[in-house]
Amino acid sequence: MPFRKFASLALLWLAACSQEPDVPEPEPSGSSTSIPAPAATPQPTAQSEGDTISLAFRGAWDWTGGTCEADSDLRMEIGAREINFYESVGAVEAVREDNGTLSVDLAMKGEGMQWRQTTVLRLAGGGTFLETEHEDPSGVGTMRLKRCPGEIKAP
Repeated sequence: MPFRKFASLALLWLAACSQEPDVPEPEPSGSSTSIPAPAATPQPTAQSEGDTISLAFRGAWDWTGGTCEADSDLRMEIGAREINFYESVGAVEAVREDNGTLSVDLAMKGEGMQWRQTTVLRLAGGGTFLETEHEDPSGVGTMRLKRCPGEIKAP
C-alpha cells in the first residue's frame, strides 16, 4: 500500500510538471486594452544645455597688463556657446566642470585655419581673475587674465 501512495503521488507530480503554464491569449488587434509602444528615446542634440559656459565665466577678459580695449591681442570674450579670441573664434562643443574648473572643447576657426582645442577655465580672486590653459596646434599655454569692466555676455 505505501508503494501505491508513492506511485500515485509521483504520477500526479509528473502530470503537473508536464502541463504547459497558462499563457493568456493575445488580445485581438484593435482591442482597447492593447499595450502601448514604448516612447521614443530622445536623441542628443549637437548642443544641449550642458554644453554652455557658466554665467560666472562669461564676459570680456584681458591679460593682467592689458588695456581691455577691443583690439588688445590677449583679450578674450566668453559667451555661453562661443569664445572669441583676438583673431579666432571657438564654438563650444562640450563643457565639463570639476570643482569650479571648466574644460571647454572648442571647434576653432581663425586666419583661414580650423582646429580643435580644449581650454581650461578657472576663476581666481573671487571672480576678478581668470586662469586659462589651452592646448592647440601651437602648444600648451597658461595665462592669467583680469575681468574687463562692462556687461557680461548674454547667452
